[in-house]
Amino acid sequence: MEGVIQKMNQGALELFGYDKEELIGKKRVSIFSPGEIVIQNVLGWLETANKEGKSVVKTNFLRKDGSQFNAEILITPNFANGKDQEQTGYCGITCLLYTSDAADE
Repeated sequence: MEGVIQKMNQGALELFGYDKEELIGKKRVSIFSPGEIVIQNVLGWLETANKEGKSVVKTNFLRKDGSQFNAEILITPNFANGKDQEQTGYCGITCLLYTSDAADE
């Protein structure tokens, strides 16, 4: 609930360019945000996820090397023991978005 990274699959680690030991339990998801994008928008994204069961957002993210990429993120609320129990956090699934410019390079 505080934005601390708890799990990342191998694809996410490769996409963002980190090792698991660098992130899990140590960093917040805002590490992937250029400037203030996530910080300025995350409350709205989470509110939508809570109200509608999910939030799908197109944004820019940062890799460890500082390069940016276009992404779509699916955010869903997590519940440890079913939706009738207390919410324990959020799951974010990030997909790389390709632009026509990137495809031409």
